Amino acid sequence: IESSTMLWEAFGDEMGRAVEIHHAIIRNHIDEYGAYEVKTVGDSFMIACGSLADATLLCLAIQTSLGECSEFPEGLRFQRRMRTASVTAGSLSKTPTIVPLDDGSFSGEFIHANSDSIGLHGRPSAPDALMREDSLGPLRVRIALHWCHDVTARMDRIHGRYDYYGHDVNVCARVEGQAQGCQIMVTADTMKAITQTDVYSLMIAPDTTAAVFLRDVTLKGVTDPVTLYVLAPTSQVTSGFIPSRLVL
Repeated sequence: IESSTMLWEAFGDEMGRAVEIHHAIIRNHIDEYGAYEVKTVGDSFMIACGSLADATLLCLAIQTSLGECSEFPEGLRFQRRMRTASVTAGSLSKTPTIVPLDDGSFSGEFIHANSDSIGLHGRPSAPDALMREDSLGPLRVRIALHWCHDVTARMDRIHGRYDYYGHDVNVCARVEGQAQGCQIMVTADTMKAITQTDVYSLMIAPDTTAAVFLRDVTLKGVTDPVTLYVLAPTSQVTSGFIPSRLVL
């Protein structure tokens, strides 16, 4: 949860209830998509999914439900409506560009959407710059989604649950560290894999918008720089976040 320390300090009693709602929403969607709750650390979840398609739909469902939920305490909802400051996301190496493709190849520039428009206005210097304020809830949650290859599952005998270890788990944690509230952050390799899932064109693409967020990012402990994409339910993005109809 973005700014969770500040929220706990300012709204201690209400944050307790808010986190209960946050956990209930996430666990409801974990059950819906047959995912596995590996563990929680504070207000953070580690979740394993049986397929990349399910993981993508799970993340989108969580962000949508958090934005639509009307049960959060009034104090939190009021402070979010009054919030005018935004957090700088960091610099981009250049303004994001869009390269429409018709040969099914991966551009590495900008991905999908549900409109024939092409373009991305301005630089996404903060999540609120590209997200519809009325579609977002008082808790802004960062999500990282990563397609894992180098990973090992081990039973934790103390807690009686499987935990996951390996390079890709570490990459996912580093990607989450680059995200801001309301964002679903993925690497270019994961984004390419998402577009190649069997259900992408039918279940993911029609309601999802995504764009390059940061290029050539160096993640701690990761040798090669990565390009990061931000995904969002199309219902939550503003007119400044213009999608492009691409097949990757």
